[in-house]
Amino acid sequence: MSSPTRPAPAAADPQLVVTQAAPPPRRSSRLVLGITLVVGLVAGLGIARLLVGTSPATTPSVQGLELPGVAEGPPPPPPPSAVEGDRLGVQDATSPEAAVRGFLTAEALGDFAASYAFLGPDDLATYPTAAAWVAAHADLPPITGFTVEEATGSTVVTLTGLRSTLDPVLGLIPARSRDTWETVEVDERFRVDHGASATAALYPSDEQVSAAVARWAEARQECRTEFQADAALLGAPALAEQLCGASGAVVVDEAAALRDGAEGTVLLNAYGPDVYTWARVVDVLEPVALQAVTAPIADEWQVIAVLPAP
Repeated sequence: MSSPTRPAPAAADPQLVVTQAAPPPRRSSRLVLGITLVVGLVAGLGIARLLVGTSPATTPSVQGLELPGVAEGPPPPPPPSAVEGDRLGVQDATSPEAAVRGFLTAEALGDFAASYAFLGPDDLATYPTAAAWVAAHADLPPITGFTVEEATGSTVVTLTGLRSTLDPVLGLIPARSRDTWETVEVDERFRVDHGASATAALYPSDEQVSAAVARWAEARQECRTEFQADAALLGAPALAEQLCGASGAVVVDEAAALRDGAEGTVLLNAYGPDVYTWARVVDVLEPVALQAVTAPIADEWQVIAVLPAP
């Protein structure tokens, strides 16, 4: 185990960790943002303690997790929000890109009846009426904007902005995703094959989790509830209360994936099996021993649960 180090301040624009998803059936279930489970991939990482104090910060010893599809370089800029002037009608969908643009613009503007007109035949079999499509949005992540990154043949890839939240029905909605949209030609115009399309969530880098937990613990020492989700802490929140007024420097370990077990059941019950994909756990060693569970909400790691120390 390496000696304690002080966490470097979080970068203003973190790198994004991408985990790829297989296309969910019709993209209408709770797992619409389901992504490949990566639990256990962090088990081999060395442990380095981060000591929060007053001397100059040092560079973190781990630069990133060895996860599939890790983004390199600076993160992509946030997609612009859609505006009324971006609208396209179905008659304008003379190419796959135009169809995707029209569909996503209507989605971002909240005009689901308009986006319904861009759906392909297979989707219309699933959603036979516009009302059925509108109702399906109870299980779909809210889109805010997009940027077309690539259009090849009938496929269009977008960086998609989402209204990030931790929802008890949808689970975690990240701030961004990279979506691969399939299209079909219908009567010399193109339609979006929504059910055949795929999504990959984009998360902040795991490098920032421990520093975020350290900031949270320091705030709790001052009896403040910053750097945590708006919802009530799950698990054993009384442990967090013990930090209020506790003396001594905050010492935390590196982040690890949430492991399947009895103590994680409360998170599984609250957010579904995807929690094992995106949740990160940090051991707080001092001044109170506990485990802080975090979620990447709006591109920031926020504490959502507290568990007893192992």
